[in-house]
Amino acid sequence: MNRAILAGSVIVGIAVTMSISMIAPAFAGNNTIICDGIIAFDSIEANVVVPKGEECLLLAETINGNITIERNAELVTFADTINGNISGTNGCEIRFFGLTVVNGNVSIRNCSEVEIDDNVINGNVSIKGSDFVELDGTEINGNLEVLRNGEVEIVETTVNGNATCLKNDELTGGTNTYLGKNDGCP
Repeated sequence: MNRAILAGSVIVGIAVTMSISMIAPAFAGNNTIICDGIIAFDSIEANVVVPKGEECLLLAETINGNITIERNAELVTFADTINGNISGTNGCEIRFFGLTVVNGNVSIRNCSEVEIDDNVINGNVSIKGSDFVELDGTEINGNLEVLRNGEVEIVETTVNGNATCLKNDELTGGTNTYLGKNDGCP
């Protein structure tokens, strides 16, 4: 099965599992939108926050702002363009699927699960202290830093800057391309 079809099937499954319906974005002031459901086929000129313990699915969105994933929250993206930085901390789950393009940096700290599959990140990626990390078929047009995580898998990923993968409990992968200095990445 081709990856795009598989990713689309995964997104539909996640939406059903999340048992949430499409929502109109709720403004929280200070040019910030709260996402605690599904936001699809829209263009947002604001920062997005996924609140503590909530789930957010962005489907074919253009976000012109930063995204923050709070404690124990979940963010799933599919075919989105994000013109800003993404940050997540403390037990969050983050899944970027199906040709999501991030024009900014991605900074993840102490999350339970991070999956970045078939995407383009036009910035730096830093993932530290997370339980599970998967980078698969992703192009990173900046530096990659993967430090002190549990299980890490990096497959068919291109890093156009420097790459550092140190002090992870388990590190597997292959068929990767590193155009800058590689310190410990498979």
